[in-house]
Amino acid sequence: MPHPRPTRTVALSAVALTTALLLAGCDAAPADTHGPPPAPERAPVRVPERAPAPAAASAAEQARRLVDLVNAHRRTVGCGPLRTDERLRSAARAHADDMAAHRYYAHRGPDGRDVGDRIGDAGYTWSRAAENIHRGPADAAAVVRDWTRSEAHRKVVEDCALKDTGAAVSPAAGGPWWVQDFATPR
Repeated sequence: MPHPRPTRTVALSAVALTTALLLAGCDAAPADTHGPPPAPERAPVRVPERAPAPAAASAAEQARRLVDLVNAHRRTVGCGPLRTDERLRSAARAHADDMAAHRYYAHRGPDGRDVGDRIGDAGYTWSRAAENIHRGPADAAAVVRDWTRSEAHRKVVEDCALKDTGAAVSPAAGGPWWVQDFATPR
């Protein structure tokens, strides 16, 4: 007597199932057809209003990713990698949170303080300092892409005399609010 063939059970998550159902409903004509494809015959598929979104990266993970991507770009122009400095990260975080809380978007805060003031107050004694900010992009890759397309921001990223950095992102409403501080110690 032949042995019964084993069966496999495949469990799909809600996201994978939704994706599979959506893909099954897509029309794709072979590349070598001539003329319009025949109208598909398919039963209506009920698609949930919104599939569960994958967990977003934490703000700290996004900030680390920002530094990694900036360093990758710096390598392409012959600069050494920036060292992450907790004092600069703290200053960047405070500025991102302040812009979000007070609804402004500028290097100089409403109190008149700028990057040099903020990183100095964080305990970093600097000889050279710069800052890039951005508001809106959902991920670090988009931020770096935008900065490298802007002459002023790209000059900061590509300034090989800058040695240390600290980055932060505030996911607050109206943002995300991105800040990366750059400096060279005295």
